[in-house]
Amino acid sequence: MDIDDDGPPEPTTPTTPADDPTMANAADAMDAGKDQELRFTDLMNGLQSVYPETAMRDISTSYCFICLLHLANEKGLVLESAEGLGEIRVRRDRKVDADYVGE
Repeated sequence: MDIDDDGPPEPTTPTTPADDPTMANAADAMDAGKDQELRFTDLMNGLQSVYPETAMRDISTSYCFICLLHLANEKGLVLESAEGLGEIRVRRDRKVDADYVGE
């Protein structure tokens, strides 16, 4: 029996949703001044194209929401409820310039 003991495999995915290209690209698009509005459910569904199914089991909606709050503060994004409380719209705050760095 051969045992491959090269150690754990190197991670090939972002370590947190805040590092995820799906969310980072969305924030960058908003940084570029594009008049764009995203839905939180679309961001969550976009994670499935970046993370394997096993990793998605460990990523909760609550955790992603906390990451979104962090990005909203850092990038000057506005979060608004939509469809009652069933959806969150994310957009760039037009009053904040593109060079904004959160607190």
